[in-house]
Amino acid sequence: MADEQLPSEYDWPAYPFTPSARSEFVAYWSQDAENAKPRDICDKLNDVAFQALKQGKGLIDEDCLRQVGLL
Repeated sequence: MADEQLPSEYDWPAYPFTPSARSEFVAYWSQDAENAKPRDICDKLNDVAFQALKQGKGLIDEDCLRQVGLL
């Protein structure tokens, strides 16, 4: 992987996100709790995880969120 990080370097409470991307992901779904259905959250999580995988990243970062329209 291009940006491969060793597991010891992960911030495990934020995994599989970078800490800032996790905060942004949670903030996005917290804005409108009425529309934050578990199915929709899971679908977007799959989308951002796929973006990270496609880019060879070990974690979901803000760029991945931006590419799927969460930022």
